[in-house]
Amino acid sequence: MLLSCKLLFPQDEKFEIITLYDNYQVNTLTRTDWGFSCLVIHGNDTILFDTGAREDIFSRNLKVLGIDIHTIQTMVISHHHGDHTGNVFNVLSQNPGMKVFLPSSLDGEYEAEIENSGGKACMKSKSKRVKNDIYLSGEMGFQIKEQALVIDTEKGLVIISGCGHPGIDRMVSCIKEKFQKEVFLVMGGFHMMEASEWEAVEMAQKLKALGVKKVAPSNCTGEIGMQTFKKIYQTNYIQNGTGKIIEI
Repeated sequence: MLLSCKLLFPQDEKFEIITLYDNYQVNTLTRTDWGFSCLVIHGNDTILFDTGAREDIFSRNLKVLGIDIHTIQTMVISHHHGDHTGNVFNVLSQNPGMKVFLPSSLDGEYEAEIENSGGKACMKSKSKRVKNDIYLSGEMGFQIKEQALVIDTEKGLVIISGCGHPGIDRMVSCIKEKFQKEVFLVMGGFHMMEASEWEAVEMAQKLKALGVKKVAPSNCTGEIGMQTFKKIYQTNYIQNGTGKIIEI
């Protein structure tokens, strides 16, 4: 049975976010691995954000969760690391003509490979609308540039981070300023694997100060980070991992 976390009252077209690939597990029938991928479903729109690393795990989790790969319409890649891009061409081979929104770090040869594989590469360094109420944040950071997926909901912004290399607090601050809206939920990788408990507390407090109401960290957040956010956010902490479904 799929696990669901209903955050808002029912509405005509809910946003459904399904974690497909992660190193944490919610649905025990799914498999875990280092990396991240999630699917955002809104009405008739289906957007894949990142693709994980291994094809066998990605394909198994899709099957367990009852998701037909052919229903994926659009792909967004957060940054160039292999644990986020591992299934790009697997998905493209089964969905020719798909738009793929890439960070600028994947221009040139990789962009050409997307086009040669039948995809339509979209390279944008600034914020851009992907689908109704779903946007790219625009690239952030310096050494490793990264873009997040931003969903504009009735309760505020939902920010999905692949890894959070630029600093999850800086990403949230930048997105909040760009969109001029409060942040309801931040989920995905918070890039805190090497953080001490003190550093994790400081980060959680920063997100609190930015007005982030709920968090669902996973992937490269690390155990100390996960436990710290759980302690500080309490009932507003959402346990994330493979097979998690969040309805908004």
